[in-house]
Amino acid sequence: GMAAWAVSYPADVVKTRLQTAIVSSLAATSTATSTAATSAAATSAASAATSAASAASAAAPRYTSFWQCAVLSYREEGARVFYRGLSATMLRAFPVNAALFLGYELTMSLIA
Repeated sequence: GMAAWAVSYPADVVKTRLQTAIVSSLAATSTATSTAATSAAATSAASAATSAASAASAAAPRYTSFWQCAVLSYREEGARVFYRGLSATMLRAFPVNAALFLGYELTMSLIA
């Protein structure tokens, strides 16, 4: 379990950043849309279009692919970004895997 986490953790970090960026983008889109609609009711059509365009650009996703997310993360934060939090995951891996094998062994003894 611990060896598997050590190998797969960088990919998990990138996956989590992609998921977070998507959620943030969706939240920004819904906020920007309601702001643009409110703004459109209060201002002229030209400034409403400008507000909608700036809202759309603010809601654009930060990452376009897994690889682009990994490269950008590395450029902005260095190699340590891929292993931040690994120690807590490693501490958790031992008891989780012990419980998993205990559950497996108990199930097998009940079945047999």
